[in-house]
Amino acid sequence: MVERQQAENWLGILKESTSVDELNQRFVEIFHHYSTDRFSIVKISTSQKVDFFETYPPEWISYYVKNKYYLIDPVFPWGKMILPFSWDIEAFDSLTLLQNQLFHQAHDYGVVKGTTIPLVLGQNDQSYLTILDTTNPHPEMVHALSFAGHIYWNVKSELQSKQSLSLLTRREYEVMVLKAQGKPIKVVAGNLAISEATVVFHLRNIRQKLNATSVEHALFLFGVAMSGTENGSDVSKDKSSFFNIPSYDQLASGRSIPLLR
Repeated sequence: MVERQQAENWLGILKESTSVDELNQRFVEIFHHYSTDRFSIVKISTSQKVDFFETYPPEWISYYVKNKYYLIDPVFPWGKMILPFSWDIEAFDSLTLLQNQLFHQAHDYGVVKGTTIPLVLGQNDQSYLTILDTTNPHPEMVHALSFAGHIYWNVKSELQSKQSLSLLTRREYEVMVLKAQGKPIKVVAGNLAISEATVVFHLRNIRQKLNATSVEHALFLFGVAMSGTENGSDVSKDKSSFFNIPSYDQLASGRSIPLLR
């Protein structure tokens, strides 16, 4: 079994990832240390948006996503599972016709059994980390990989937010800085000498670029990108964090995130 200090070192290295590709590679290496090569980590939102990273057979993943099997997969019982559990097709008492079909098709691709660990990320997101081919893993392994899963999503969210933020124009960035101060649309428009309709237009574009579901969500992602911390700084609530937000030119020249246009 891996020693605690070794596990802590790997988790520390995971936190230091500077790109999603590097993060994925380091995540794979952690599983290699535990002598397992096949796994998946999935995040599903209440809006049915799915994000995942896996080492399953690519043909199966393509088929799985195309048919939206993650919506019926009994391994992902939204909100009903709080402890890790080991599974195979016999572990489920009453499967629907589609779920039975899912398991038999998965079997054809070598996905037969595993252990799934729930990772609670918040009210709107649920994540599941599945170790394939492994049942009843050692508790220390479960503990370490659970930590790794949470770190994975925190770091990935920060990296993606920074990348998305690099798509903002100067004016969009200025709008976000003022909104981060808690300014209403009317005040933002007055400060920037533009119309309120233009502010609304910019906010709509910002939401699309940040893949945000609302202005509040966009502000949270903005805070994550600016803070560089695991859980982010919600600038929509913490007005003091505004003073730590660099100007557009400082951000572009300092390369603290990818170069802005």
